[in-house]
Amino acid sequence: MKTLKFVATVNIEDPIAKDSWETYHPDGTLTGNRTTTLSNTVLLEDNDDLVAMVDGKTYSRTDMFNEFFKTISGFFKDEHYFRVNGKPLVVLQNPHKLYSKDCKAFYDAIRRAVKEYSGEDMYLVAKQDAWTPPARFEVFYKNAVDAVTHKNMYNQSTWDRSLFYPQAIYLNWEYSREYFRDNWNGTDYIPTGAVAFNGYVDNGNYDKSIVDFDGDTFRTMCQVMKNQAGRDRIVFIDSFNQIQYSSFLESTKKEYGNGFGTLFLDIVKEQFHR
Repeated sequence: MKTLKFVATVNIEDPIAKDSWETYHPDGTLTGNRTTTLSNTVLLEDNDDLVAMVDGKTYSRTDMFNEFFKTISGFFKDEHYFRVNGKPLVVLQNPHKLYSKDCKAFYDAIRRAVKEYSGEDMYLVAKQDAWTPPARFEVFYKNAVDAVTHKNMYNQSTWDRSLFYPQAIYLNWEYSREYFRDNWNGTDYIPTGAVAFNGYVDNGNYDKSIVDFDGDTFRTMCQVMKNQAGRDRIVFIDSFNQIQYSSFLESTKKEYGNGFGTLFLDIVKEQFHR
């Protein structure tokens, strides 16, 4: 556990970009109006209302984004925070829900705010929906982040893909990695693999393909991840605690049910230990 690292994950959509916020006048009094959820017709720059009053100072939506990321930088002081070439890594959830006229300017401003506050340069990773083509969300974070990853490819309802998951995922990641590298000014790619997947366990999703716990299947996925890892050689495994989808790395009792002991932790060590 002494070498275990962690990273912060920020949901860009919530709460500052989502739902409605009561707004303020510059003097801190309420206007009686509310902001609305950002969308392709409600852009941040045109709806950068004053949404908070703290210690006598009003903060706009953009200010709140900056302040939120500044608070995250407190985690960077921990010796166990994961870094890439000295930069603390931060994962952006739902970055395609942040509607801005200039995404690069938005993230550049956040980077500057964090740099001025903590002295740290962040390594930003945008998490994109599974199986989406790499160019779909380019207006949201092209050339604005350091790397892009996809969500768990097993969590989808196109059954024919499940018949040749390793090959289909391999080709999808290969195309994405090369596209981001060649068209987004060298933006890196991080594969996100999974141990298993069963959407029916907790959610009753009959439309989801089931991938059972199996050592050989997971070894194959690890090989695909390694083969398609980008320049910085990072991979994500989804997930450490996806109990509701029957996908996790934690050890189980071999003598209980379908317990597998430390099999999947051992496979991670076997496949990724240098």
